[in-house]
Amino acid sequence: SSLASGVVKIFNTKLAFAALKDDGSVITWGNGVYGGNSVVVKNLIDSQVTDILSNGFSFVAIKSDGRPVVWGVSKQADISGFINSGIKSVRVSGEIIIFELTNGNQFHVGIPASGI
Repeated sequence: SSLASGVVKIFNTKLAFAALKDDGSVITWGNGVYGGNSVVVKNLIDSQVTDILSNGFSFVAIKSDGRPVVWGVSKQADISGFINSGIKSVRVSGEIIIFELTNGNQFHVGIPASGI
């Protein structure tokens, strides 16, 4: 893919960028740890992405069916169980991306500005 055409919007973390294209694909660049390298999720973000959320550390691509795809500084292994648990909503609060699950629980990705 190319940034030469079809870019709808560009999102950023502290050291990386993600471009959402009009065909629903995402292109990333910048520091790999902060989301510039999306090779691990490439097959999940090459189509049907409708929106992207970001904080200083991570990206979340929202798929057309509502499922999130997370990459960047995160505990991806820890969130994998939540991906199919039913996401009610996703929002950004400062440096934290908050997933509200249909079972009433919340899951947070990112690091608060004040540290952990």
